[in-house]
Parts: sequence; structure tokens; C-alpha cells
Amino acid sequence: MKSKAAEYFRQRPFGRIMELLRKRFIELGDTAGTVALPEPTREEITALRVFFGSPPKKKADGSVVISLRDVEEELLCRSAFPCSLRDALEAYFGETFVTRKEAQAQDTAQWDDFLRRMSRAAPSELLPFLAELRSDWKQHGSVLEDSLRLVFRAVVNLPARQGATERLPVFANRIAGDPHAFDPDRLAGRLLLRGLAALLPIAAAGTESDATWRSMLLAAAGLDRDDVSSTVLAVGLVGNEPLLRAARDTGAALAYPLRTLQQWEAVGAHRGVAFVVENPAVFGAFLDRWREGGVSTTEWPTLVCTSGQLSAAAVVLLDRLVKGGAVIRYSGDFDVGGLRIARGLLRQYGEAIRLWRMDAEAYRLAVAAGGRPLKDAELRALSTLSVEFADLVGQMEQVGQAGYQEALTELLWEDTRE
Repeated sequence: MKSKAAEYFRQRPFGRIMELLRKRFIELGDTAGTVALPEPTREEITALRVFFGSPPKKKADGSVVISLRDVEEELLCRSAFPCSLRDALEAYFGETFVTRKEAQAQDTAQWDDFLRRMSRAAPSELLPFLAELRSDWKQHGSVLEDSLRLVFRAVVNLPARQGATERLPVFANRIAGDPHAFDPDRLAGRLLLRGLAALLPIAAAGTESDATWRSMLLAAAGLDRDDVSSTVLAVGLVGNEPLLRAARDTGAALAYPLRTLQQWEAVGAHRGVAFVVENPAVFGAFLDRWREGGVSTTEWPTLVCTSGQLSAAAVVLLDRLVKGGAVIRYSGDFDVGGLRIARGLLRQYGEAIRLWRMDAEAYRLAVAAGGRPLKDAELRALSTLSVEFADLVGQMEQVGQAGYQEALTELLWEDTRE
């Protein structure tokens, strides 16, 4: 009967009407709704009157209102070709369609099946992480499953579980037979980082830079991607390592690589305080002042330079210093980047961090000596930092200028002499 219904509608001016009915039925999944036919032609109105046996209902704007339930009732009860509206529509368009509700139900069933399969294969500690992957599953389909199985194998075999380290390409080759399997441009590489973040929330907390976040997670997992090129500038570190003693005795400012830092059992700060600056120019100015002033190198304060966002080496050094009981005094630029570094340190180290000349008063002094206009995007980003830096952010929004740490060099240097 549905083929006869389809033929009936094809022989009459029902084209626009059938399109509207099909779209609405797919949206609703039943016949509860109505459609409005705008600017109906005389032929369409005549066809509807003949089909229903009465004039169609019109709205004030002239459009015709058609009830899906009325169409189905007419088909089932009073037509010469009894069938449901869905049967008639599918026969008319020559296709079987899926309603929105059916698509959602199928999607949920397939997702649930995916979760069951992956839950059986996943390490128990990654089960909560799986529930966060629905959008990835929609985007990547079966490729996601293959990549996840690599991640599961990687997590079970992390070098850190045995107290060891291994370079990421070597590890990837051992796990997946491909040294690039966990590169950041691969799905498995991105998933591994997210899985590590779920496993190692402390290592991920407070980081603001993607590169820093990745380095920290890989380091915590024993997968140092590059333990040579990541460095941090420092002078005046205290410890029993021969290199530390020699550097302190001579006042040598060194760029310590991550590999070296990880080999130290302990490192401390002179008088229990490590001064940390963002900019190399400020770091260099302090060294000049101490040397020109004839200060004994054994009395130089401990000074660290992050050179902008924290490198993996900088993070490891600060970790070692805090674990050794040092207080970190951090000073940076008055811009979004500088405040984000400060926020990350506050979140990571809590009471061990003391912000250093990073308040509204210091900001006013810095911009009085020069600065630059903040871009609109920077001003918007400042609002996300207002919880930790309410007064400072308020001043920066009002003035609309970024300030530089270099403008406070003299004050900062005086602070190190206290």
C-alpha cells in the first residue's frame, strides 16, 4: 500500500509538503508535530483539500498548517492505500531514514559497546579517563580504539613504574614498533598525554604552557623526551655535588640541562631562599652587580632564570629546591604570560611560593618607566587571572598597559641584599 500512497503524492503538487513532513518526522520521531507551508500555491491548497476532504487550516501570515497526525490518520483510516506516514514518506523518497531519536539511541548503544570493550582492555586506573573520550570516539571511530590499545600497553609499561627512565622514541618503538607512535601529532601521542594527566594530576597541576605540560608529564612518567636541550639558568645553588660546589665557589652562572638536574639527590638555596626571575636581562644585571660590588661568590643569593615559560628543567629544579625546604620568590613581567607563570607556581607549590614585586604598586612603578598597550585578546585573558591577582588585574585593565620586569631591576636587586 505504501507504494500506492507514494504514487498518489507524486502525481499531485505535494513535493514541498512531503519535504516538510519528512524533515519534521525525522526531527520528532513521531507524528506529534505540525508543519507550516509558506505561501501555498492554488494547486497545493486544492490538493490538500481533496486529500483531507476539507479546506486546510491557514495562519494569519497566509501559510498553511498541516498536522502530521492528521496526515497519518487520513492515510490509515480513510485512504484507499492504508499505511503509516513513515511508510508513505520512505516510499515517496525511495529511502529508509533514521529519526533523530533513533540516531541518538544507536549512538548511545554503540558508545556503550565501545566503553565495554575498552574497559575490559584498560588498566583500572584509566577507567575514569575512558568516560571522557566520547567526542574523540565520534571524531575518530575505530582509529581511536587502535590508539587506545597502544596507550594501555604504554601505561602498563611506563619506566617510572620501575623507577627507571627511557627516551620517548625508544619507548615508543618498544611498545608500538614505531619510534614516532607517541609523537604529539599522532592520536596515540595526544591520548597518552591525556591519560598521563589523569594518572598524574600533581604533575599536571598549575602548568600554563602546552610544551611545559607535556614535558612535565613525560618526565613524571619516566619518558624524558629530551633531557639534554631543556635547560635552566641558575647561580648560587647549594649542594654536595662537585659541580654545585665548584659553581658556587667561582660564581659561575650555568645553564643546567634536565639530565643533570635529575641526577642530583638534593639541592638547596642560600639562606633557604631562591630568587626566580623571568627575564635573562635581569638575571645578568644581578650577576654584574654582585661581581662589581665585590660580594664573595659564596654569599651570592641563589638566583634562577626561567627565560619565560618554565622549561622541564626549570620545573625539576624548582621541585628539588622546594623539596629541600627552600622558599621561592618569583618575579615576572606584568603581562598575561608573566601572570600565568606566577599562577602556575602558586598552584604547584602553594605556601612555598612568595610573589616578589608582583602587585599593583610594583605595576604602577613599572609602567611609569615604560610599557606597551595590551591587546584586546590580552585584556580578555586577564579576566581569567582575576581570582589570584584581583587588585593587580584591576589596575592592568584600567591602565591598559603591559609592564616589564626590567623596569624594577634596581628594586629587585636591593631585595636580594636583605
